[in-house]
Amino acid sequence: MSESQSVKQDEECKLDFGSENIIYRDTRQGEIFRHYEPPVFDKPQSARDCLQISLEENFIFCNIPEKSLPSLIDAFEHIVVVGGTEVIKEGESGDFFYVIEEGKIDFSVEGEDVGNADAGKGFGDLALLYDNPRAATCVARTDCSLWRLDQGIFQHIQANYGGQESRHTKELLRKVPFLKGLNEDYVSRFAYSVTAETFLRGETIFNKGDPGDKFYVVRQGKVIVKDIEAGGGKYQDLVGDPYFGENALIRNEPRAANVVAIEDTKVYSISREVFTSLLGSLSDCVIRSNDLKRLKGLQIFSKADTTDDEYDMLTTLIKDVTIPVGGNPIYSEGDTICGALYIVRSGKVTISSTKFDTKVITAGGYFGDADILTQECKAEGTARVDEQCVLGKLTERDIYSVLRSRNRLFMFRDGRHARKYIRYTDLQKHRIFGQGTFGKIWLVSIRNAAKPQAYALKIQRKRLLLDNNQVDGALREIKIMSQLDHPFIIKILSAYQDDESIMILLRLVQGGELFTLMRRCKNKILGENAARFYAAAILEGLIYMHNNNIIYRDLNPENILIDTDGFPVIIDFGFAKIVKDKTFTLCGTPYYVAPEVILGRGHDKGCDYWSLTVLIHEMIAGITPFRSSTTDDNLVLFKAIVRGNYKISRLVSSCPTDLIKKGLVTKPSLRLGNLAGSGTDMKKHPFFQAVNYNNIIEKKVKVPWKPKPNDALDVSNFIYPRRDIGEKDTSLTAEEIDKFKGFDGVCREINPLI
Repeated sequence: MSESQSVKQDEECKLDFGSENIIYRDTRQGEIFRHYEPPVFDKPQSARDCLQISLEENFIFCNIPEKSLPSLIDAFEHIVVVGGTEVIKEGESGDFFYVIEEGKIDFSVEGEDVGNADAGKGFGDLALLYDNPRAATCVARTDCSLWRLDQGIFQHIQANYGGQESRHTKELLRKVPFLKGLNEDYVSRFAYSVTAETFLRGETIFNKGDPGDKFYVVRQGKVIVKDIEAGGGKYQDLVGDPYFGENALIRNEPRAANVVAIEDTKVYSISREVFTSLLGSLSDCVIRSNDLKRLKGLQIFSKADTTDDEYDMLTTLIKDVTIPVGGNPIYSEGDTICGALYIVRSGKVTISSTKFDTKVITAGGYFGDADILTQECKAEGTARVDEQCVLGKLTERDIYSVLRSRNRLFMFRDGRHARKYIRYTDLQKHRIFGQGTFGKIWLVSIRNAAKPQAYALKIQRKRLLLDNNQVDGALREIKIMSQLDHPFIIKILSAYQDDESIMILLRLVQGGELFTLMRRCKNKILGENAARFYAAAILEGLIYMHNNNIIYRDLNPENILIDTDGFPVIIDFGFAKIVKDKTFTLCGTPYYVAPEVILGRGHDKGCDYWSLTVLIHEMIAGITPFRSSTTDDNLVLFKAIVRGNYKISRLVSSCPTDLIKKGLVTKPSLRLGNLAGSGTDMKKHPFFQAVNYNNIIEKKVKVPWKPKPNDALDVSNFIYPRRDIGEKDTSLTAEEIDKFKGFDGVCREINPLI
């Protein structure tokens, strides 16, 4: 299957411009996982052994935690088929994965034999991941004894285990005293990065004098910490400590005791290297947690629409500076200074002024909050250091780099631009220039306007939405888009509905798809400079979404348009979702989808950084790093993705190669973008060293290519038939009409004039 071909979808579909080369499977995650009880089919031990061996050899199951394997094996149902029976028919939708206990199965594609399998082998793997048309016909050559696993059962077990395990791990970590003060994001990162280890009764976990490189939390069982020596003294043995080895997170020194399991024991461990890459040093974590509380307590943020992720990112931008005694003042009264907030880490600062009484700021205090709202201002006092100080400094420019709008701070709220409301009756249709799964994209303009002003009107047919169970998905898409206001994200201007359709009015982006631009280039290659520019702008858009707890989940060159200024614009929010922890939906475009999405064990914003990394490689080299020259089989592709078997083109130089290697880490918690600095870590990678993000967001940089539309109605960069082929839908029943009531409130919220 080529990158431009489609994969059949199940419960949610691509809704905007672009092709249908996507996959989807939705496990409807939520409370159902907490109470789901998978079926149990009795089977002899020989069958269990056969299934376990087969599962261990299959990429879908190879990394499944040992704890969830028994439930999966229990859920396999036994069937017997006689020789000549067609078990799977090519082209039909798949719903079962099979393991052969006895007998032989023959495979054929379009009537030609392509192979066979016998006892212990499995077939139909992709059916567990999503509703994919069967790629081959499978016929029993002999009477066969088969075990089969249902797609829905598999997905529920996976998601149920992932959700329960995550909750349990975080509850356990919260009991560790020095982790109690950390915010939820830090604890979540910690929980997703621990390694489960098992020690038998009497087994030594580590010896005194061993290198101290891991911290442990006991999740089951009991240990004894004995022969303890520290600071020249000896201490009594400790039995039943729920955690141990914490010094390994702070400093590199030999173990000060022996630790032995006194019964069969299971622990979670994390190395100092992993801990530091994810969260920074332990002392940094505590400092950042305290900074977070201070920022949320400042008056300038008290009424701002600042999200938790944005607060978290702001804490990463606070830089510590050391100010010696006897040097120049931090600033002097009357000086022109850049707005900055200072948090006193240690030492003491005295602020004197002719306008107010002298203030002394000690450790834990802050100053400069009155100046943080302006890029430059006149200092109203003189700040001097009385004893050597360490100050945490957050500049106005730092705040702008995260919020991307000075209007969002409460003092500027009244200065926001009024929304321009557009009535549906004022729109004039011109032509169709795009196709979605449930409708079409029309070029429209304001009727009788003095100056032509064009827009894109996406019209989705209610009958198709109902038939594909997409009413809630379409409503979610509109709600998410209405929350977004960013120069590199498509802007929703209004929403309407009538008896047959729901409609979204969007800003018109005239430059066409990034996909098309790439195909116009020699060998489909944009080159590193252009790739850097587009990736930096897309990264800004993704971080903005992530700061608002929105993950995108379908980043590919067909979902990026180029505006008339030459800047990329992210479109198509059919798969976007508000997620504060993890979600379990399989969706996306095959060559860009992350391994954790394929396996269905829960994913977060890290999947978007994976997709961006794939796109960066493609922009530079003309192909994705998982592109196979021998086959386009999705099963082969997914195996490569899950195992991290990518190939970096020789056209990619060393610097972007390093970024690609760090962005295509199969364990999401260790992936660039999911580490201590979140998306900022990717922005700071050497590949982006020459990028001025503020200039990009303000469109003050030279672009690689700039479209030149003939007029406001020119959509020639989009390839689509001019002719409208109308479809006639059956009328909706009263019950069906009632399912669209939720759109009334959303439409009125976006456009009060309707």
